[in-house]
Amino acid sequence: MTKNEFLEFIKELAIENMIETGILASLTVSQAILESGWGLSGLTVNGNALFGIKANSSWKGKVYNGQTVEYYDGVNATNITAAFRAYDSWKDSIADHSALLTGLQRYRAVIGETDYKAACKAVYAAGYATDPNYADKLINLIESYNLYEYDMEAMEDMKKIEELEKKIAVLEKEYDTVKEVPEWAQPYVQRWVDEGIIAGDGKELNLTMNMIRVLIAVERMLKLRAE
Repeated sequence: MTKNEFLEFIKELAIENMIETGILASLTVSQAILESGWGLSGLTVNGNALFGIKANSSWKGKVYNGQTVEYYDGVNATNITAAFRAYDSWKDSIADHSALLTGLQRYRAVIGETDYKAACKAVYAAGYATDPNYADKLINLIESYNLYEYDMEAMEDMKKIEELEKKIAVLEKEYDTVKEVPEWAQPYVQRWVDEGIIAGDGKELNLTMNMIRVLIAVERMLKLRAE
């Protein structure tokens, strides 16, 4: 797998994950690159694990035993064999990585952070890795491969989703009086109340915008048929 192929494959997974969890896509991808050696490590090839998360006694999933490097004194590298979490897919690996970060209080500074440099420093400060140069390596990867552009794409998608949710909320909102209904729809609703099409005296109508539009559409259809 080439670097471009790796990025192409993981990009959408990371963007989708950022929208769901608030973890920067650039952080997810840079960690995956660093931890998996661009998807070529034995752990990734054999266990679909992108992040080298250790499997302790609480882990009930698949396990892969492999080599890793630790800096126990913060300076000197030590090679060890450890048990790592393994998965059925890269998507599962990314989901578990995010579950780890969102589930532990010490990573709270990472969640929702929009500055990739701050996020990289926060994940290291929280104890994700023992390599003293871990944050700098992540930042270098992000800047070398323009991974921050993934964050921008995710943020644009998040804005669109937010706008759509606002529109849906308006459609689903229940209007209890004629005056609460948008001005353009008030004449229709008032007439429905006056003619008894809608029960009540204009209060506690429990009408949604979707229902108002359906009723207007039905009226227009019936009018056309009558003509």
